[in-house]
Amino acid sequence: MLSSLLPWEYFEQSCPLPPEGVTALCCYDPFIERMALSRIERQRGGTWQKISLKEVGNQWFENRFLCRGLFDQEESYLFLDAHEAQRPLKEKVLSMVEQMEKKCVLFVFQRREYLLEGLQKHPKVQIWNIKAPSPWQKDKLFDFLSAKMNLQLPSPVRTYLLDCVEEVQEIVNALKMIKIHASPGVPLTLELVKGLVKSARVDLFKLGHLYGERKFALFYGELLQQDFPYDEYRNLFSFLQGHLIKIYDPSYGANKEHRSRYDRRIEEERKEWPNREEIVASIQKMANLEIMAKEKNPLLQGKLRAEYVAFI
Repeated sequence: MLSSLLPWEYFEQSCPLPPEGVTALCCYDPFIERMALSRIERQRGGTWQKISLKEVGNQWFENRFLCRGLFDQEESYLFLDAHEAQRPLKEKVLSMVEQMEKKCVLFVFQRREYLLEGLQKHPKVQIWNIKAPSPWQKDKLFDFLSAKMNLQLPSPVRTYLLDCVEEVQEIVNALKMIKIHASPGVPLTLELVKGLVKSARVDLFKLGHLYGERKFALFYGELLQQDFPYDEYRNLFSFLQGHLIKIYDPSYGANKEHRSRYDRRIEEERKEWPNREEIVASIQKMANLEIMAKEKNPLLQGKLRAEYVAFI
């Protein structure tokens, strides 16, 4: 049985591990995965064998689960890196699910793949999938991690940090830095936080809306003015492809009961693109720019400058 939850939804539920049987945990982020495993260990108590599945073979697996009596005392197994196991071992695991049901077995994945899909087909296997939030849910992710780290931030500090960080690890690093330097009983000031956490992120939504509104000169001018690192450019151009696909697809947002501000902006921007072939051409352009950023191509800046000149 598959349960797919956002990080804060997963931690709001108890999600207990059964004393016997096979369970799988799939989590998109290593830090949140460690949080989930720590909670599982606190809930269940006892000990288990922690093993990286990519480091064992078929014979080892058969010895543990087919040879009755020899390893009966080792009743619980935690298999890390299950997504990186060799294909023959994945086949072996899927063929032995029933033999594992008398023990407590947890497989941990960082992405959906063949073994996880196979386990999902077994009705007795419980799968917890902690999925990545959408970009517009970053504030909820931020508040969730702040609460987990016992930090209550003043509104100006929270607003500033939301503009500085994107990924889980960036949020965690910023919060750790604040915990280290904050003085007990002393109000946390925005000035202190600005000195600790620098804002150097690409504003994905701002740039996405500039392009979506066909304000191309402003868009390329902003890129040239900021001169972001290659990784930031790559992230931006990847985001823009998804943004443009939403503009291209008239069904996006149509069936949502509660549309976000982002959804409404997409609908407005769609009106600026009566020629759908132009959207396709822009998606391809962003894909090419992403490749240049991925390759750290020194010609990228020249390409952006040429695009800017074409629209001024």
